[in-house]
Amino acid sequence: MINFRLRRWVRGGPVLAVWVVFVGATANSVRAATYAPVKAHDTRMLNIVRRYSIPVIAGQKNVAALPAMFSFWGATNQQIILKSSFSYSVAPDRIRITADDLGMKRRNYELTWNAPRTSKIVVTQKLLVKLHYDAVLYTSAWLPYAPKVLASYRVQLRKTKTINPDNPSLGPICNKILARTKWAQEVVQLTCDWINNHVTFQSGDSASSDQTLQTRRGNCEGMSRLACALLRRMGIPASKVDVKFIGADSGHAFIEAYFPDAGWVFYDPTNHLHGFESLDYLAATGWSYHVANSSGFHWYTGYFCKEKDVSPYDDRLQLMRYPMRRGPKATVAGAHVWNDPTPRNVKVRRQSISAMIMDMSVPPGVRKYSSGAEQPEKSVSTIPSAKH
Repeated sequence: MINFRLRRWVRGGPVLAVWVVFVGATANSVRAATYAPVKAHDTRMLNIVRRYSIPVIAGQKNVAALPAMFSFWGATNQQIILKSSFSYSVAPDRIRITADDLGMKRRNYELTWNAPRTSKIVVTQKLLVKLHYDAVLYTSAWLPYAPKVLASYRVQLRKTKTINPDNPSLGPICNKILARTKWAQEVVQLTCDWINNHVTFQSGDSASSDQTLQTRRGNCEGMSRLACALLRRMGIPASKVDVKFIGADSGHAFIEAYFPDAGWVFYDPTNHLHGFESLDYLAATGWSYHVANSSGFHWYTGYFCKEKDVSPYDDRLQLMRYPMRRGPKATVAGAHVWNDPTPRNVKVRRQSISAMIMDMSVPPGVRKYSSGAEQPEKSVSTIPSAKH
């Protein structure tokens, strides 16, 4: 297979790229056709209100753990909290940041009231959030990854209760994928292809990767866990991401895969548009909170975020239906992928979302970023004071 690339350069990089691919008689060749996307970059600004009506016991100590939103960045997607303010019907006596994994990894604002004089306290958080998407991914990562990379991300490669890369039934599937390509990005896409072509989406209870593989049915969580199991078996760190759809009381799950040069990148194995183009969700928001007092430990579940676009927003990225690559049964669209090293000016995220949630050195709240920096230069307003 011969790849011939045409590029038109301007200051700052390529503005148009076309791959002309000639496929020979090799049985395992992948048919490919890449076109410039309709819109290479897009940004969405949201005003968000998170309101919690917290039942408490008057005159006693009450502790509420409310899920915290925080910023993240990456080669293709960024979610940046620009402003954050809190108000309380009764000001808390103590505020601190905590993290837990009680079925879902969460970062919390833990609020304590020593002896409130009411049976209900309302906490409101108002945020201005910027979502940004870049439709171009640069990665020249090939398998196998270096031992140092595998050692650094061993947590995202190991077996868990719901993700089992050691299932022997995964072996033949992985062998077929690896026989076609060793380019890590292509391996991820082919893995999503396989799930989309062989697993039927079925709403209902979440299943493990083993259950999803056995029944060939699963919801977004089950399909994502199976994708993670396949990728981990092939030596690509992978993690499940939980998100909330903007403007709807519903959530979704997909995956992120790690490339040594491009960092963590989103993929969605639940439909034929596997790419990372969506600006329709908020990541790491959480949709439950708990309260502890003398009556016990109580969970309250719901979607507490209400989002409104700062200015009218049309999901123009949904128009991006030009094929990136045609597989045996599926068409993948929505992004422009280059098998080239990631440019220095691209922000690369080295932590998975799940790791960031549990990393107490990465506080929630407003974040400022320097141009091209991998790490935020400063964190601001990480503790929601009563006057904040």
